[in-house]
Amino acid sequence: MKICLKLFLSVAVLFCCLSSQAVLAQDESYINEKLSSIGFGKGANKDVKDEITELFEDFDKYSDTVNMRKIKSFFSKDFINNDGFDYSLYMKSIKDGADLITNRKSKTEILSIDVCENYVIVHVKEYGEAETAKDSADKLGKGILIVYSEVYYTLQKEGNNWKILSANVVDEICKMLYGEAKNIYFFLNTPMQVKEDTEYTATLSFQLAPDCVAMSSISSEPIVYPVPKNKDVFKPVNQDGVLERIFRANTSRHNEYAIASVGITKPELMSAGTVNVKLIGTAYIIKRVNVFSVTKNIKNNKQ
Repeated sequence: MKICLKLFLSVAVLFCCLSSQAVLAQDESYINEKLSSIGFGKGANKDVKDEITELFEDFDKYSDTVNMRKIKSFFSKDFINNDGFDYSLYMKSIKDGADLITNRKSKTEILSIDVCENYVIVHVKEYGEAETAKDSADKLGKGILIVYSEVYYTLQKEGNNWKILSANVVDEICKMLYGEAKNIYFFLNTPMQVKEDTEYTATLSFQLAPDCVAMSSISSEPIVYPVPKNKDVFKPVNQDGVLERIFRANTSRHNEYAIASVGITKPELMSAGTVNVKLIGTAYIIKRVNVFSVTKNIKNNKQ
């Protein structure tokens, strides 16, 4: 409202100036000069895409410092994401995780910005790295966190500011690595989206050193908050470093995570001729699987 009032007063001043100089009113250069002097032309030509680019740059900056007051200012109170997290729950999840990691580094790569009057759809790739605040319980020191996601954001104009109204996460993978696992590339392959109550395969692959032995498990959990505690069932991984498991997508209308847990050990021959198995690394790889629910739509169509 303040901007509108300021703009209205500026235009009023402009017309007063023009009416007092009737001879010069038809001089285009004079009009342009007056427009420029009150900043009218600059405001009208301000590029929305520049505003959005600056917004995401600031968002990265405040995310790295976990400035919750600033982070909240980027979101509409009507915010919702495709996991069903509303504004309050989404902010709670950010705040609760703030003390678990340090040395955050975020980068948002904007792929496209589509402007439609008071709404903007922004397609981005997000990259993040961090360090765990605490050492591993397995005495492997601090771990590193590597995050990648692909997201479609919808923003709307609220007053003079753009606010994030929704987030549709189409792809997401998170790796937490400790010890020697930091030097290994882990790949967890799943479909990006599946239909509810259908089977899909999750495949974990990595290259294991010849003198090491790995145990691993793959489980799935619905994307809800708080996060449920899953029970890992570890199995030996073949030397080719490949482990597969088949899951059936849930029918509770939640997206889900495929979660791979890996323990890397190295046998050591002791002086007494005994063998000591030493844990040298652990890894946790989490991959998003979006689940589409069609049950309700089929029922409605039949009716």
